[in-house]
Amino acid sequence: QLTVAGANLHTVGADLRTSGDVWNLERLDFRGPGVSQINLSGRVDITPAGPGFTGAVKVEASDPKTLLAWLDGRAITAPGQIKPFFLRGDVTLSTQQISIERLRTELDRESVQGRLLYAWSDGTRPARLDAVLNSPELDLDALLAFGNAALAGTAFERPREISLALELGRARLAGMEARNATGRLRWDSKALQVERLSVGDFGGAALMAQGNIDTSTSSPRGNLSIDLDARSLGGLAALAAKF
Repeated sequence: QLTVAGANLHTVGADLRTSGDVWNLERLDFRGPGVSQINLSGRVDITPAGPGFTGAVKVEASDPKTLLAWLDGRAITAPGQIKPFFLRGDVTLSTQQISIERLRTELDRESVQGRLLYAWSDGTRPARLDAVLNSPELDLDALLAFGNAALAGTAFERPREISLALELGRARLAGMEARNATGRLRWDSKALQVERLSVGDFGGAALMAQGNIDTSTSSPRGNLSIDLDARSLGGLAALAAKF
């Protein structure tokens, strides 16, 4: 047992070799807050800008909200909602950004694969998120609710620049089911760019869209080209009401 940042870590094991400013972490395993199991292996580099890590990471947690609170340096008060979480990937972490290649994650038995990059703001540009994700089935309503609850009160800065590529076999959004959805979107303080958005079926409607919306003023302006084939507009109406 080992106490770190106010929490007890159990069954801690590590194999470490050092050479100059490089630390080779052959393995680091421990059981941590949130009923979690953490496994790391890779290289730790000590540079003038700060430490960095490159290697494989595996995380399993029954209470990811409590685990995030500990990683964020916040006091752990009461357990969060039990929602099993799994993450595996090749991680590169520095003082500027964190990226995950060959990402595979599961939340409440729904899986997502792809890659992810988050860059902290540096004074010249805001926090940035780039993601390429695919999933056979995903409840976006539940995922958004979980993300907001898990990140509430953290020092995590929400991204102001987003590049997102999605491929979903089946998804749930605004209480409606969407099938065969693919999209590539970019958003920042100046514009929302829909490079491509295609949904095979959303509440009785199939659509394809592309275009740009200027969001730099209080009254957004722009153009969207939409091809719509609908027997019902209920899904689109529900989506518009939600957002």
